[in-house]
Amino acid sequence: DGYWDWHIPTGELLHSPRLTEMLGYQAGEIPPTLEGLTQLIHGDDTPAVSQLIEDCLTGRVPAFEIQFLMRTHPEGSPLEGGGGCQQGWRWVLSRGKVTSWMGPGQPEWMSGTHSDIDQRRRTEEALTLAQQRQALLVEQMPLGMIESDLEGHVTSLNPAAEQILGYTC
Repeated sequence: DGYWDWHIPTGELLHSPRLTEMLGYQAGEIPPTLEGLTQLIHGDDTPAVSQLIEDCLTGRVPAFEIQFLMRTHPEGSPLEGGGGCQQGWRWVLSRGKVTSWMGPGQPEWMSGTHSDIDQRRRTEEALTLAQQRQALLVEQMPLGMIESDLEGHVTSLNPAAEQILGYTC
């Protein structure tokens, strides 16, 4: 995990080396401002991230947690497990909250973490795709297929099994 601390009055953003490393950047390549970090967020994700930060700053929510894509270094970022680089985008889980207030409605510091969840998200996406393919195959299969639980109760039938058994919907 990488951490970040944002001094809201000055706009200065401090972040750990791990935060930049997970995206393939070297120290100093990401400007030390909130804008420097948020410019790496995928355009589709930017509005939701900005809204959550605003909600935290105004006290509407005590903290935030959001997953989004961040742009990796043009030369790629290290893959987990060593070896190779991946160019483009990396999934990140960001958590943050205001940690210091100067007064009511005046946030001073916001802090948080960025966790690299890229491998998990890509595995979840591959699993979802495999499940969709399997469901389509079973649905279109000309052979009857009946699924049951461990007690022998029928939990599902494909259309071919319904036709063979004479079930109608």
